[in-house]
Amino acid sequence: MGTDTAISIDVGGQKDIGTTCLSFQQISYQVRGTNGKTKQLLHDISGSFRSGRLAGIMGPSGAGKSTLLNVLSGFKGKTSKMSGKLLVNGQPIKPQSIAAVTYVPDVNMQEHHRPGSLDFATELKLQNEVSLMAKSKIPNDIVKLLGLQSVPTIWLGRSPAGKAASLSGLESISNPKIFKAWGFDHPNYYNRADFALEVASLKHEGNVLTLIEKACETPEKEPQQITMVNNSPSSDEKDAMLLPSESSSDSSYQPASQIRVDHSRQYPVSQWNQFVTLTKRTTLCTFRDMQLMKMRIMTHLFVGLLIGVVFWDVGNDGAKVLSNASCLFFFLIFVFFSNSMPLVMTFPLETAVFLREQKNNWYSLKAYFFSKLVSDFPFLLLGPTLFLASAYYMTSQPLELDRMVMLWGMCMLTAWIAQLTGLLAGSSLPLELSVFCVPCSLIPMLMFCGFFVRFREMFDFLVPFTYLGYFRYSFEGAMQAIYGFGRENLPCAESFCYFGKVSKFLESFDMVENTFVMDVAGLGVWIVAMHVVLFGSLAWKIRRNQ
Repeated sequence: MGTDTAISIDVGGQKDIGTTCLSFQQISYQVRGTNGKTKQLLHDISGSFRSGRLAGIMGPSGAGKSTLLNVLSGFKGKTSKMSGKLLVNGQPIKPQSIAAVTYVPDVNMQEHHRPGSLDFATELKLQNEVSLMAKSKIPNDIVKLLGLQSVPTIWLGRSPAGKAASLSGLESISNPKIFKAWGFDHPNYYNRADFALEVASLKHEGNVLTLIEKACETPEKEPQQITMVNNSPSSDEKDAMLLPSESSSDSSYQPASQIRVDHSRQYPVSQWNQFVTLTKRTTLCTFRDMQLMKMRIMTHLFVGLLIGVVFWDVGNDGAKVLSNASCLFFFLIFVFFSNSMPLVMTFPLETAVFLREQKNNWYSLKAYFFSKLVSDFPFLLLGPTLFLASAYYMTSQPLELDRMVMLWGMCMLTAWIAQLTGLLAGSSLPLELSVFCVPCSLIPMLMFCGFFVRFREMFDFLVPFTYLGYFRYSFEGAMQAIYGFGRENLPCAESFCYFGKVSKFLESFDMVENTFVMDVAGLGVWIVAMHVVLFGSLAWKIRRNQ
C-alpha cells in the first residue's frame, strides 16, 4: 500500500485562488429543546483548517464533532444560538467565501450509476470555460483515484463505504479549497481506525492527499497535520478544543482580500444548462428504476381492466346511469392515488439530495423545480392514458372523440393535482406523516364534490366550501364530458327508466348547465396555486437547513 501512485485531477479553465485557511475562535453553540431549556453543545472551541492539510477530528460519541462541522459549514437550527468568530484567511467570513467549503452529508440518489453521477456533477459544477475533453476526463480520473476501476458500474448506495467514497468524489470535482466529509475510507475500504493510523504515519501520503488536498500543488512535500479533539468530562456534552499545529506555516498564505471571487454569478453554469442537465439526470434515474415504472404501468392496466369488468356496459344504458356515475367517480379516485402515493414514497430521498447539492452550490432552486416538472410530465401523461384505453371502452362510454378528449383531460388535470400533492407532502413532511396526510387531505374534497351529498341538500353556509375543492371540478367536468353538451336520451333495457332522459340525470346532481369550461378553470387555478406552494415549500426547506 505504500507504493500507491498519486493521480492528479486537472480541472482546466479553473483558476487557482491560493491556499485557504478556515479558522474559528471561541465558538460556542447551544440549542433550545422542546421543553424550552437550552443545552450547551460546544464550549469556546478554537482552531483552524488549511487547504493542503489532512485534519482529523476524533473523539467519543457526544463530543460535538458533527455539531462542529455543521457550525463551520453555516448550517444551524432556527432555535440555536452561536457565538464566536468564523474567519477565512484572517478575515470575517462572507457568504461568497463559504463557497470554498464543501460539505458532504451521506445522501445521494438511489439509482445513480457511479460514472453517470460523476458526469452529471461535472456538467453542473464546472464552468462553461472548461473544455469538453477535460470534462470527459475528470470522471475517469476520479474513478481511478477512488480505486473503483474494477467496479465502474456499481450503484451508489449499495455499499456504505463505496457510497462515502463516491460522495467525496462528487464534491471533489469543483476543487474545493476546504473539504469536510463524514469520514473517509481507504480506497480498498480497510478498517477506518487502522487507515487513520496509517495516514498519521504517512503511509498513504500520495493517494490520500491528492484526493482531499488538491489545493496543494505538491502534497507529498507538505507535512501531515492531525488535529485532535481533547475532551473534558461533562455529564451532557464534552467540551472540545482544537489545537492547530504551531509549525504549520505556509508561504503561500493569502489574506481574504486577495482571494478572487466571481461575483457576477452564483453558480458555475447558466440556469438553462442547469435545467437541461437536471432534466436529463432525473429522466435517466426514472428509467433506471424500472421496477417502480413497470409496477405503475401494470397497475394502471390491471385496474383499468378490473373497473371495466365490474362496470361492464353501464355507460350506454338508461337503467344504469347511477352505476356509471360511480364508475366515473372511481376513475378519478384511482387516478389521484396512483399519481400521488408513489411520489410520497420516493420524493423525500430526492429532497435530501436536492438540499445537499443546493447547499454546495450545484444549481438553483428554479432550475431544479422546472426540471422536475418537465421530466415527470411524460409519465404523468402515460398512466391515465393507459388506464382509460381499456376502461373507457369496456364500460361503454360514448365513442365520440370530443367526449373522450374531455374525460381524458379531466383525468389528466386530476393526475396533475395528485402529482403536486405527492411532491408537496414528500418535500415538507416526514414519510410516516405524509403517507397519512395525503389520503386524509382528500376526505374533505370528496365530501364537497357533489357525489355523496347533493349541493341542494347541504346547509347554506356549507355550499361556498364546495367551490374550494378541486374534486368538485373533476367530478363535475367528468359528468359534463359524458352527459353534457346535448347528449341524446339513453336507451333503456327496462320498461321504464326515469334517468333515460339525460337532462333529468344531470338535474339530480345539480348540474343543469354546461360548466365544463368553469371546471377546467377551477382545476387550473388549483394547479397554479399548488405550484406556488410547492416552490415556497422547497425554498422554506432551503432556508430552514441553512
